Amino acid sequence: MRCSISYSTTRRARRCRVLRPLGHGSADDGGGGGAEDLVNARKLANKIADEHQKAIDYHDKVEPKFDEIRYQIDKLELIVDDSLWPLPKYRELLFIR
Repeated sequence: MRCSISYSTTRRARRCRVLRPLGHGSADDGGGGGAEDLVNARKLANKIADEHQKAIDYHDKVEPKFDEIRYQIDKLELIVDDSLWPLPKYRELLFIR
């Protein structure tokens, strides 16, 4: 699995452990679900013809996946150096004038 730039095998392994829950594995294998679970939940919800039921499915099954990903991203924002993080961090967006 490719992760981010690292200078040593130990740092890379540590970084991969942090990044793994975002897009690889499932909750059953310790991967934490993540982006793949979100995509799968959306695919299932999008197959529902009744718009009211689709909205309920998005609320009950898709939205919680966003919370899981958000938790992991918040952790990453705290440990990744600003020079390596190309996007504005959430806390920075809150205070933009």
